[in-house]
Parts: sequence; C-alpha cells; structure tokens
Amino acid sequence: MSEASARPTWLMLIGLLCFALSSLAVPFSGYGWHDQQRIAQLLLLVIACGVVLFSRLVLGGRFVWLLLLILALGLVSAALAEFPIWAMREWALQAGLIILSLLLAHLLVHESRQWAVIYLAASVGGVLVVQFFVGYAAAFLSGIRILDAFTLFSGFSNPRFLGQFQVMLIPLLAGVTLHQWGRRSGWAALVAAVLVGQWCIAYALGGRGLVLGVLIASSSLLLLGVRFFRFWGLQLFAALMGLLLYWLLFVVVPEWLEMVPASSGVLRSGLSAREILWGRAWELASANPWIGVGPMHFSARANPVAAHPHQMLLQWASEWGVPVAVLVLALMVWGVGLSARFLRHQHQSVSEIDVALWVALLGCLVLAQVDGVFVMPYTQTWMAVLVGMALARWSSCRSSSGPQSYLIMCVSLLALGVLAHVLMTDALALPENLQRFFDLYAYAGRPRFWSQGWIAGQ
Repeated sequence: MSEASARPTWLMLIGLLCFALSSLAVPFSGYGWHDQQRIAQLLLLVIACGVVLFSRLVLGGRFVWLLLLILALGLVSAALAEFPIWAMREWALQAGLIILSLLLAHLLVHESRQWAVIYLAASVGGVLVVQFFVGYAAAFLSGIRILDAFTLFSGFSNPRFLGQFQVMLIPLLAGVTLHQWGRRSGWAALVAAVLVGQWCIAYALGGRGLVLGVLIASSSLLLLGVRFFRFWGLQLFAALMGLLLYWLLFVVVPEWLEMVPASSGVLRSGLSAREILWGRAWELASANPWIGVGPMHFSARANPVAAHPHQMLLQWASEWGVPVAVLVLALMVWGVGLSARFLRHQHQSVSEIDVALWVALLGCLVLAQVDGVFVMPYTQTWMAVLVGMALARWSSCRSSSGPQSYLIMCVSLLALGVLAHVLMTDALALPENLQRFFDLYAYAGRPRFWSQGWIAGQ
C-alpha cells in the first residue's frame, strides 16, 4: 500500500465503519434512525469530498463525462426549481455519492481492502440477525406476545428499509460463505447461518421486491456461465432454509402457543398505492420534460402516500428531467454490460467478490423499480460503496487528469460546501423542527431527505 493512498484509505474505512454503525445504535437523543443515518451519510460524504480535494485520488474515464453532464443538468434544474435551496441539497447529496464511488474506485484496487469492506457489511448483518432473535425472544419473555415487524426489528425507521439493505447484504454474505468454504469451515458455517437468518427476516418483512430482486439477480448468473451454479445453489438453499425458519418461528410456534400467527406480505397482491405515485411522477415529467421540477421536488407538496415515487427512472425524469433519466439509463446499461463481459470472459480473474457484486447491484436495480433504493441514506451509501468497488475491479479507467480532474474538484468543493452547511444548520436543530412540523401537518412522517420529507412548510 503506497503512502499516498494509505492515509486516505484508512480515513475512508474508519468513516465507513462509523457510518455502518448508524444502523446498530442510536447515540443521540431526539434523532430517529433515518435522520441519524442521514447525518452519518453526510459526514462520510464530506470526508470523501475533502479527501478528493486534498489528494486528487479519484477515478477518471469516459463514463465520468456522463456523470458530470448529469450534474451540470441537475444544477440548471436546481437553479430554476421552486425551492432552490432544497434542490441544491439533493444535488449535493447525489454529487457526494458520485464522488464517494469514484474515490473508492481508486482506493479499493487491492482485494484485501475490498474484503475489509465486505466483512464490515457482513458483521452488520450478523448483529442485525442477533438483534432479531433477541427481539423475538423478548416478545415472549416480556409478555407482549406480538410478532410484529415494528416490534422485532430495530435499526431503521421503517422495517422495510432494512430490506433495501438486504438486497445487497444477502449476496455479500453468500460471497463470504463461499470464500471461506474450504479455508475456515467454522467461519463459513457461521456466515451461512447469518445468511439463512437474513432470508428469514426478509420473509418476515414481507418485502416482495427484495425477494424478487435477489432471486432474479442470482438466477441471471446461470446465463453468464455454469461455473456460477455454486453461488446460485447456495442462494437457493439459504432462501429455502430461511423460509423453513420463518414458518417455524412465525407459524408453528405462534399456533402452538395459541397466538395469532404473524402474516408475511410476500404473497400479497397489488401495488400498495404505488400507481398513485407513478402517475404523479409521470405528470410532473410530462409537464417539465427537459429539466424536471427540480431535485427533490416530488416532495415539494404533501400527498397521503409518500415523498418519492418508488421508481428510480420516474424519479429522475420528474425531478431532474427526461434527458437526465436517459443518461442514467445509459450508464446503467453500460455498467451491466461491463460487468457481464467481465464475468463471462475473465475466467481466471473472477472471484467470489465479483459474483457477489453482480448479484447485489443487479438486485438493487430491480428493487429500485418499485422502491426507494435511491432515496434512503443507508441504502444509497452502501450502493455507492459497492459501485466504487465494482469500478475498481471491472473498469480499466485510470486516475482523472486534465479538465476532467478540474471539474471533479469543482464538484467536490461545491458539494462539500452545501453538505457541510446542512450539517451545521439543519442537523443541530432537527428534533425541534421535526416536532413543529408534526404538530402542524397531517402528512408528516413521509421520509425523504429527513424523516419529515415534505419541502413546503419547512
């Protein structure tokens, strides 16, 4: 590890560790899970932008020009938005996530560093499983005898937000299990148990998009080569064992104790009012096709459902404009093609990391079509981290230089200024501001940037 990248790498790993802990403990009174994770995210992005400004260790390449074009169009949209200050916050957030990915793509070139990040995610997953079983036992020992997701799970303002993290976590756990198999069988068995526990939690949460996303992404491996059958088989086995565990814990045990069995929503039908959100997003995109209504401005006016469309491309099209949505789609297609070519043709170079990243990121894209993967802070950040890791492994791009490097520095500086301002102003007075809004408005509690996601009235 060269000294030039050693210090930034350690700084980012420590920052990522602190961020990861934001789903395990609430250290500040008055802050909910969502707001705590947003603050931790902003701190990590401020660190990333600062590292880029001082070290200039950031990945460059042709695709970066598309990212810069997206940010340029976003600036125009933000400047013309109804609430430009809030639009700039969303712009700075997305810019910071891009900077984080490009920085980690440069810092995580060594596989040992990549495994360090993956083991961190796996450790978080293990703690969440332990918390789940503690909550399950407490439901009986305390006399509550209620097997409800909001009672059993902690770490997220809405238990379904955990499902957004699981769509990345479950493939990473499978990758760690296969990596340790034959090396340290005890560790492999432990991680496999965590994997089964996460599948059980997934069924208990009733996340249809999560189950569908992971299974589609895992099954896509069979189209890339029969050598990935082992990963697919492990996922299928873990999913079935998780289903069996769910049946025992939430059907057999409650019936034996004469409790009302808990009902999973995995098999429920309907769009859960998403059609209302999608229709509203389509109206906004149709009325403002070129620059959108402004970043974050789907939440400019309150509605009884949600502060974001629960559909990634509609969100970009309605808020940033149709051209930006097309550019985002082009980057997605490029990324999927790049990773598919690597997995199909680089037989000697492919490891468990590559397979896990493919399933995690493809599963994210599937889930993002019906959920707020690109909205919630914990999911956003982990996705940016995995994208950076994927670029480090699959991209042949080098460090940015010339005009591209200069523009990246400008983006980092602007994002750093906006995010630091948010931390110094909003974050400190957040509990009081949220309580005031909850007292005045009926549709409070729909999260977007903060746990109270509506712009109007703030």
